Amino acid sequence: ALCKALPEVTGAVVASSEGLVIASYPAQLEPTRVAVMAAMAHDLGKRVAETLAQGLFQEAAVCGEKGSVVLQGTAEGVVLAVQTPAGVNLGLVNLEARSAAYKIRKVLTARLQQ
Repeated sequence: ALCKALPEVTGAVVASSEGLVIASYPAQLEPTRVAVMAAMAHDLGKRVAETLAQGLFQEAAVCGEKGSVVLQGTAEGVVLAVQTPAGVNLGLVNLEARSAAYKIRKVLTARLQQ
């Protein structure tokens, strides 16, 4: 749904805090590498938020000259990483990523309760 809502998205990975791929899109994306880096960035974001008394980590963006990666916390120990090219409206990406993270959280919570 995320990639359909934002055709500019070049890739998305749902990863565990250990860097394991839970889901990825598209197939040619290097999901394992992205998952490991997303897990590391998520961990760093959590530490920064906690150390600076900002509460629980919610989201972060890494912006480079060729594009951006938006990280969105989903469920405990799970992060969504969304890749976009440069020039994309990151506000819209964040909005859609939050919505996707909420849906992922619901699915993971339902599976854990089974």
